[in-house]
Amino acid sequence: METIKSLDRYDLVYIEQPLCYDDLIYHSKLAREISTPICLDESITSANRAEKAFDIGACSVINIKPGRVSGLTESMKIARIAMENHGHAWVGGMLETGIGRAYNMALAANNLIDYPGDTSPNSRYYNEDLVKNPFDMEDNIIKIDLKRPGTGADVDQNILKKYTINSGKFSI
Repeated sequence: METIKSLDRYDLVYIEQPLCYDDLIYHSKLAREISTPICLDESITSANRAEKAFDIGACSVINIKPGRVSGLTESMKIARIAMENHGHAWVGGMLETGIGRAYNMALAANNLIDYPGDTSPNSRYYNEDLVKNPFDMEDNIIKIDLKRPGTGADVDQNILKKYTINSGKFSI
């Protein structure tokens, strides 16, 4: 705790997930002892958890990862909870292909998201991605076309087929 407390002198924007991944209680206690805002990442698995985190003062910033919180609808709920609690939100990724990355970029462009995101260009993780139009970084910025409908990802059917192990109809 003393090491974490000593970070206050650096006037950081926030410190991300300094304690155990599923802990809200001790993050809340820590938040009362330091001036550096706490950002929760792994602790936030749903809008319900985000609400609880803000209710007990465990954080003032949330790193939203749509893949971890079950998609865009839940991500938007979390972003709204952050805003309604005078907190902040940003979007992080989890090694998504260009399809998932496009969803992350669309969420990051939403006006409920007020901190810069953490999204890398597709080429950082994949030699061949599943999209024809991968995101590229220019001057440390990934530019997206906000005028295009949907997520803006054009799936490359040939690459998709190349990596498909099994396809067909599913029955329950």
